[in-house]
Amino acid sequence: MKNISKETKERQAKRNRKIWCRFVELTEKEKLRYDYAIKKICEDEFFLSCSRVLQILRNEAKQNDNKTAMRPKLKF
Repeated sequence: MKNISKETKERQAKRNRKIWCRFVELTEKEKLRYDYAIKKICEDEFFLSCSRVLQILRNEAKQNDNKTAMRPKLKF
């Protein structure tokens, strides 16, 4: 198992929170479909795989215990 420094974990947590906020912004405010929002986040903004972004979104929804959390069930 890799040793991940505390600083790296903090950066990842901040990145994950930004991904969550951006997803909510795209879907709620800009009214994009889930798949378009995820594709935009993956390809144009954060340059992560779609599966990783979906995993981050699910984890953020669980951590925030957000009752209105959107958990898209998409496969790419």
